[in-house]
Amino acid sequence: MSNTQTTPSTASDAIQRKIYRLKFEKIGSEVNLPTPHRETVNVLLQGINNILEEGCKLVPLIFHGKDNDFRMIGCSMNSLETLEGSVAYARSRVREMASDLVLSVMPCKVLPQKDRAKEKELVAKYGSISQCPKSMEILYLQLEIKGALYIGNVTVLNHIPSENRKQLAEVSWYQTTLDEIEASPFGALGVFDQPTFH
Repeated sequence: MSNTQTTPSTASDAIQRKIYRLKFEKIGSEVNLPTPHRETVNVLLQGINNILEEGCKLVPLIFHGKDNDFRMIGCSMNSLETLEGSVAYARSRVREMASDLVLSVMPCKVLPQKDRAKEKELVAKYGSISQCPKSMEILYLQLEIKGALYIGNVTVLNHIPSENRKQLAEVSWYQTTLDEIEASPFGALGVFDQPTFH
């Protein structure tokens, strides 16, 4: 863990840059999550959608569990160090509960594909991607199950007629690798490499 202290804004920007570097379009074609994991994830995402529709601000979340018994852990983005601490705590709880599914959720802002070539220019002008008026709000999603890893993204839309209330668009999922997960803000939380007993 780094000893360099960071402010909330720089922590958020650093985290968002990590997500921004995940090139979803280069991973491959979209995939459907396996059943019954898809059903579980849809229930968890519907809960997030309900929070957004009520106009509440979303923080990074980690859901973990098994057999329909799931726990939620909120993560701090006040600094990179506090995020790492939250993730370390979640990793210990995942292993203690022998969770077989972990869904990590990170709200962030990214540039639309058509504006990515102008990233340096826009950051120089506005200070960060999140401050750029061209940026769009998304949720970065990371799903770990035994033997498979997925990352996803979903656009957060304004819930007409209120700008404070939000809702989720359709989620795009991509199967990925352990190296890609390790490079994410959450890292691997210990489900993928658990042995599976038949």
